[in-house]
Amino acid sequence: MCKTGHFYFAKNRTFSLCLDSVVNDLVYNNTNSQICVLVNGSTINRYRLGSGLIGSIDLPRSESDGIKERIAIDKYGKNFFIGVHHNSFDKHGRMRSWYTIKKYSRSGMLVATIGSAPTSEADISDNVIHESFYGMAIDGSYLYLIDAYPIPGNWIYKIKRFNTVTGALMRASTIDRVGGGGKIAVFGSNIYACGDDGINAIKVYSKRDGREIASLGDWASVGYTLAVDSSGAIYTLKEVSELHKLNSSGSRIGGFTLPGLMPQRNILDVSANGEYVFTVEGEVSHCRLIQVFQRRVIP
Repeated sequence: MCKTGHFYFAKNRTFSLCLDSVVNDLVYNNTNSQICVLVNGSTINRYRLGSGLIGSIDLPRSESDGIKERIAIDKYGKNFFIGVHHNSFDKHGRMRSWYTIKKYSRSGMLVATIGSAPTSEADISDNVIHESFYGMAIDGSYLYLIDAYPIPGNWIYKIKRFNTVTGALMRASTIDRVGGGGKIAVFGSNIYACGDDGINAIKVYSKRDGREIASLGDWASVGYTLAVDSSGAIYTLKEVSELHKLNSSGSRIGGFTLPGLMPQRNILDVSANGEYVFTVEGEVSHCRLIQVFQRRVIP
């Protein structure tokens, strides 16, 4: 039985962190070697890699504040960006669902809100982040995300770029269908996302104008979420507990079967230097395991 809140060494991995909380998402802060974990839809816990809990930030918990589901940080870890899921009902009982991105300082103070609530059930304006939200990534002063909304007989998918200082929408570009529902990644001048089940490729888009540049990999190597390190290597996580490492051309150059139970398929991160990969194992005796794999154990 593991001790919650502490790292411990485990076979076939560098170490694991055992938690007794629901893990919504995590992100690694490369500046100070901390793992920032969003738990129970309301709290950010910070862990020193290989050590233990070093601090927590409690976020607002009222119903009107929404459900916190995703987390990202800026380059130096000065601000957290939280994907918040909102629901409301009109006078006819019809539900509207949407997301906003809340920007918090390290002290937990709300700094800005990105995205706006829909004015009606049919509001498809670009400033609305719709219910089908496919993850976000921070690069400099910009936040990139992909979301989608239905139209009769089809779905529209868009890459959106927001200013992280003002919260203003800078650009929205229509793209082909993507899938996975996990994270997207930004590296260099590109945005990376998982293709859907019919495309089975990692889709690469231009940060500047959202234009599709390439489709990488194949059905055997593309999973539900991805992360990219500073060398351009791509890591994907498949539902069958497979972690695959691809080069910038989409060819598999490493990976292995994750030990333990099936991972939460939408949670994955990698340190910038590629030294550590982070996943979350499913429920084990009411505990969740954040698994940390060092480069030496990734074939």
